[in-house]
Amino acid sequence: MISNRHILRFSELLELRGYSPLSNERYVGIVAAFMEYHRREPQLISDHELREYVLNLLREKRYCRDTMVTILSVLRNFYRLVFHRTLQELEDVLPIMKSPMRLPRIYSRDEIQRLLSVDGLSHRSRTMLITTYATGVRVGELCRLKISDILTSRMQVFVEQGKGHRDRYTVLSPKLLKILRTYWQVYRPTKWLFENLKNPDKSVHPTCAQRAFSIAVKTAGLPNHGIHALRHSFATHMYESGVDLATLQVVLGHKSLLSTAVYIHVARPAITLMQSPLDSIEIGAEATSSIQNLSQPTEVAPLAHWWIRRENPDSRSRSHLTSPGGGP
Repeated sequence: MISNRHILRFSELLELRGYSPLSNERYVGIVAAFMEYHRREPQLISDHELREYVLNLLREKRYCRDTMVTILSVLRNFYRLVFHRTLQELEDVLPIMKSPMRLPRIYSRDEIQRLLSVDGLSHRSRTMLITTYATGVRVGELCRLKISDILTSRMQVFVEQGKGHRDRYTVLSPKLLKILRTYWQVYRPTKWLFENLKNPDKSVHPTCAQRAFSIAVKTAGLPNHGIHALRHSFATHMYESGVDLATLQVVLGHKSLLSTAVYIHVARPAITLMQSPLDSIEIGAEATSSIQNLSQPTEVAPLAHWWIRRENPDSRSRSHLTSPGGGP
């Protein structure tokens, strides 16, 4: 039987280092899954078996790179903190995987309007989503907002001990203030802005807001990028409206300006106002004529059809996986 003492020890060490309860729960879960896989005490698992476990997650489970970066980091910290192994030694066994550079997924202003206006949401759920977009807070920060954090005299929202245990202020929209006042008249919360309906002494759990978001995007017919996309959309739309990066960094609670600068890459003006170098080149009549001939559906349609089939290899018809000539 596997003892839980190492897991409990790891959880205590994370708590002492100031990790949030949600992060603690997630990291302990990663270690528990690792121990369940081997069904042996972790100090008895060889370095070779450690590598085999990681390769199994990559090859058999097909975990994405983002997930693997987290798992490798958690396992290194587990062995470093609990069994006092050196980082240099652990990095030879559990190497640092390079994190992918991904741009945030956002919704346009029209899509946000559709998402926040769908039918089927309770007054409380809709108010949670509107507040998330209007303030740019993380879902955990949303759930921990108190009535006293809504500073009407300054038109600000106080975010207490957000990510990284940092306090900050964000904007309070006049429209949001009106919505919150109506919400308060209906639900009459006393401490937390969004109370746990079963236990008003506790705040609402993040899964409640995430569930409301999933319902909203499905009803609106939009792709589900996760509730964090509301924060990304807030930041992008603020930047497009002229808010400078330094101010946006403070509002979002980013430790580094580099984290805020990513919104430059997704803001519309940065892309749509660019001019392609092709626009400054004069193309001769013959080239223009040959390009126009591509509109004739002679060879283009089969080629396009081949590419569609290649992008969907699970299609029932396998006869179109190659072009008539046997290749692309």
